[in-house]
Amino acid sequence: HNFPEGLNISVGFDAAGTTPASTLQVAELLVFGIGIQNFLEGLVVALPLRRLGYYHSWCFFCRQLSGVVEPLGGYLGAAVVSYAEPLLP
Repeated sequence: HNFPEGLNISVGFDAAGTTPASTLQVAELLVFGIGIQNFLEGLVVALPLRRLGYYHSWCFFCRQLSGVVEPLGGYLGAAVVSYAEPLLP
């Protein structure tokens, strides 16, 4: 589900300023909300591994690996928006 989060962030920043409701502040709040959720998601991945006795570094690696696709979604979203925006009325 991290891939769609990256898409949402990218589209949110690309849409900032296009309508009165889509502002830079709204895009920043979106990033803040997703960031809080990702922090908690990382804990859900890392803490059970730590409790099972894995090293801190392995727990950190697995936590980071769980969100590695989010930037890919952001790049794809930016590419799609930049391509599709001239086609919109």
